[in-house]
Amino acid sequence: MMTDMIHRIKSDLSRSEIILLQFAVNRSMQETTRNTLDNMIGTLCTKLSESRGRSSGKALSIQDQIFWLSKHYNVIVYSVNRQFFKMLGLVEKKKTAGGQAPVSRRS
Repeated sequence: MMTDMIHRIKSDLSRSEIILLQFAVNRSMQETTRNTLDNMIGTLCTKLSESRGRSSGKALSIQDQIFWLSKHYNVIVYSVNRQFFKMLGLVEKKKTAGGQAPVSRRS
């Protein structure tokens, strides 16, 4: 279904509209990644404040998780986006090859 939509968009739109849509996909993916990570950190911060209020032993563990996520924030965003764009590239490569799987030669 997605492949058919991509083909239809490419055949019905001008070059500048296609470029705009490609940029929109990139931007949307980056925002989604950052928002998801921010929500995870926010949830952990809420749990941390609840744990501190109850004097729970889990507070230190949660604080460590928040610290690790904050420290590696950019690396996580980069890795997720890299994987997404790698998969998107594979779909595009498969589409430009006519939908055929690459032929491997065996000796």
